[in-house]
Amino acid sequence: MVNLNVNIQGKFSTLIQKGCLAMAYAYRYAQDKNYPHLKDFGAADLILCLLKGWNEGYIEDNGYVAKPVKYLNMICDFKTPCRDISKVFINSLSELPDGDWVVEYVDGAKTHFVVANRNKIVFDPSYPSLTCAKGHVFSYRKLIF
Repeated sequence: MVNLNVNIQGKFSTLIQKGCLAMAYAYRYAQDKNYPHLKDFGAADLILCLLKGWNEGYIEDNGYVAKPVKYLNMICDFKTPCRDISKVFINSLSELPDGDWVVEYVDGAKTHFVVANRNKIVFDPSYPSLTCAKGHVFSYRKLIF
């Protein structure tokens, strides 16, 4: 039952504004071309992945992905389940391996996640992100199977 004494709009607003990592994971992995059932993946699908992860308790009210491995395995149809995620520190996009990666940018205390390759950002959930424009590349996430 819905608690009517809660600012539901505020809760969803915060979740979506702060859910950049969850949306970046969904963009990069849930729409993978190996999974043709998601061929028409769009903005609503990103939000549905975010909401499903939040509803399952893998994402907190503030958008923090508290259980990223469980979240990824829930939204993705990996042939082999993801076992862990490694944070790999880099100084520029040119240091990325081939392909598209979930990349963390920092600007002071602010962080933001996008999907990028060696040449450019290919997906930014808050396009255009000021954290990316003013900050610098900090790390990327490597999935371990």
